[in-house]
Amino acid sequence: MVFFRSIITLPRIACIAAILISLGSATINVAPASEVWLPVPLPNIEHNKVTLRVAHAINPRFSHMTQQQISILLQEARQVSAEHFGIEIDFGTTEQIAIADLFAMRPDIADDELMEWVYDFKTGGGDTDKLVDDLLARLQRSDSQLEDIYAFARPHLINPPRGATAEGYAEALTDTLLRRLRVWRVLPANDKRSIIDETVFNEWTFWDTLAHGALPYDIVLTNQLVASAEYYGMDVHSALRGGISVGTTSYSRDGPLHNYAFLSTFPFSNDYPPIIQLRGGGRYADDEAARLAGAYLAHEIGHVLLHLGHPFNQSACVMNPAQLLDFRSWRKNLDADSCPLGASAEMEPGAAGLSYNSAWVLP
Repeated sequence: MVFFRSIITLPRIACIAAILISLGSATINVAPASEVWLPVPLPNIEHNKVTLRVAHAINPRFSHMTQQQISILLQEARQVSAEHFGIEIDFGTTEQIAIADLFAMRPDIADDELMEWVYDFKTGGGDTDKLVDDLLARLQRSDSQLEDIYAFARPHLINPPRGATAEGYAEALTDTLLRRLRVWRVLPANDKRSIIDETVFNEWTFWDTLAHGALPYDIVLTNQLVASAEYYGMDVHSALRGGISVGTTSYSRDGPLHNYAFLSTFPFSNDYPPIIQLRGGGRYADDEAARLAGAYLAHEIGHVLLHLGHPFNQSACVMNPAQLLDFRSWRKNLDADSCPLGASAEMEPGAAGLSYNSAWVLP
């Protein structure tokens, strides 16, 4: 499992990953990696041209982007990728697939272990202290950035920390994470059932391991809300968003690029009150939602093709994650000339240092 939670915020890239990005700073993985971790090879992009196989995975319980919107999304991703990475992308024909059929492709050899690291907020059986401990460890490993992290997080916390310490912020972040996450067990989907139901479609770990078997796609677009909490890899951005993942780049066993990425269009095309709040009050018309999602797909493509990292606080960089879900402000600030490849350590190809647990890959 590779890792880059693009949630927003630092998109989540990995499932129990070897590299964790916390507010743009890479730190060594402390997840339960009991097996052999191997590096993910950097793709060889010949003549700066590449073809990416795309699927649109639909959960019928939610509204989804139309074919026209998907076309706009991919065109925007193509344009932003060309501007920021100098790579010409051909997306070919998008294949539509039911989310249940997509998940039937993923191997289940590690599911028992995966579920041990998933915080059970659906039945109330999760261990909150373990969540606090994981966030505390992540903060302590980012010692040189703590003041920046505190300044970023403070205005977005539901309740203020009990003190300006790593312990205080870990507790406040966990509180914000769980309060915002549990809302999705109450709000109804189109079928009147709760948006997050008893399936595993919302669980980030299952998306992270989706391509550990025979997945025939490089990019998966989905209308599914991916929102969850884990006892590992929960970065500050993810916690502030209530565990929402916008996208993730992870290892692909059969993919020619050795990676695959998913992008959830749910945060772009739905106007549930928690989403609007995390956007800073923004509402998006259909075409704007598609363009913003396409630009953010380019962010994931930077992880997939070049293994770029997250240049924290560099608003001109497409690899700088959006704050919370404010995609409009994020897109407005992008400027390829001000953030070319090589402009910083995180914008160097290979900066993310991706790896995966070979024991979780179907032979």
